[in-house]
Amino acid sequence: MAGGRRKLLFLGAGVFQVAAIRKAVELGYRVLSVDYLPGNIGHRYSHEYANASTRDYDAVLDVARRHRIDGIFTMASDVALPTLARVASDLGLPGPDEGVVDTMINKDRFRPFQAEHGIDAPAAIEVEQYEEVVDRWNNGPAIIRPAVSSGSRGMARFDTMNGMRRAQFDSAREFSTTGKVCIEEYIGGTDLSVEGYVIGGSVRLAFVTQKHVEGFAVVGHDLPGQLPLRTRERAVASV
Repeated sequence: MAGGRRKLLFLGAGVFQVAAIRKAVELGYRVLSVDYLPGNIGHRYSHEYANASTRDYDAVLDVARRHRIDGIFTMASDVALPTLARVASDLGLPGPDEGVVDTMINKDRFRPFQAEHGIDAPAAIEVEQYEEVVDRWNNGPAIIRPAVSSGSRGMARFDTMNGMRRAQFDSAREFSTTGKVCIEEYIGGTDLSVEGYVIGGSVRLAFVTQKHVEGFAVVGHDLPGQLPLRTRERAVASV
């Protein structure tokens, strides 16, 4: 049985974390889950849970130290990654680099990073006030989204500036953990996700899923999907 009774701390206990929590338990880990919603389904499958926000670094660090964890993990939760990175670094556990996490989850940093490195990306601006959008955006149809958020909360599409309602902007800002909003050029087409595993600093496996969406919410994935193999290989190579 892999792992014996080593302790693994999960950040998040929502429906998207359930499969991983159950697998960790199956592999023999003692699983502790942290989530600010005590009724979240993932807690049913972990051995213990703590009622705290995954964004609360001090609370998560306290749980990690008290339980002397051997590892910390999350999935499908961008907002939990900064906490994970800091706690892992403080305790000398495997985890992502804090600077990399900051760039990847903040759209206002990630879009400039793409431009700097010649990676295809939509035109985008980052704003804090509704009036800034009116003054600065003239690139046609766009997506309004929180600069940092979980899932698809706060996202909306508008075709013209006159089509964007103040309520849409306020919603995006409300769901943004930084209080900032990104306006991005709308690009139509098939919605894909490229997933992968990095082990020892090298990409060991990468694959493409084809998303099923309702509005902007992802409700499922096809793997490998209906795209030609060559198209999938191009997507992986691009990422």
